[in-house]
Amino acid sequence: MLQDTHRLSHEYELKDYLDAAWALRPVELVLEHGQTALFVEFSGGIPLDRLILQPMEIGRFLRLAATMASALGRLHERGLIHKDIKPSNLIVDSATERVFLTGLALDFCVGYSAVDAVLSEFNAVVIEDACRAIDLHGSLRAM
Repeated sequence: MLQDTHRLSHEYELKDYLDAAWALRPVELVLEHGQTALFVEFSGGIPLDRLILQPMEIGRFLRLAATMASALGRLHERGLIHKDIKPSNLIVDSATERVFLTGLALDFCVGYSAVDAVLSEFNAVVIEDACRAIDLHGSLRAM
């Protein structure tokens, strides 16, 4: 349970780096009766893993894929890397075909990610407040 609390706390700390246009943005972290709950901005949708149980029309597939790529691009623009991309962490609003990222609690800017980004000639940014669980000096030396 303590691990879940830390995970949710980390996801909540990312709120200022996320945009509700492409992510389920945290708005409140509540600890009550020994339970932790993370509340997010959510206008509706279903996880992609429920949509892919049946064949999907190719046009819809391509539209969702483009929207997913755009959302991930916006996340990368903020200096974050999604470390747990899977269908259950992608929420699809069927009415608009927008895709929202979730499951961001593992998005640490780890030293290896920063080093790899710099070596690949990307402009990497380490968000120090989100990096408590790693060696900050190793990550910052990569810059």
